[in-house]
Amino acid sequence: KALALPHVATGHPLTDPLTLIVSFYGFVEAFARHRGLDPDTPRNLRKVTETV
Repeated sequence: KALALPHVATGHPLTDPLTLIVSFYGFVEAFARHRGLDPDTPRNLRKVTETV
């Protein structure tokens, strides 16, 4: 069963998807945490900044 993501309707077809993106990111973060993952430190991703 699919659920609709909550979003703010802007009344314009070009900006409505932007509000869905914000809802999607919140959903993905909650889903990752529900699965015991930390979305801020994903596996296999390491940022290294080297100062020369």
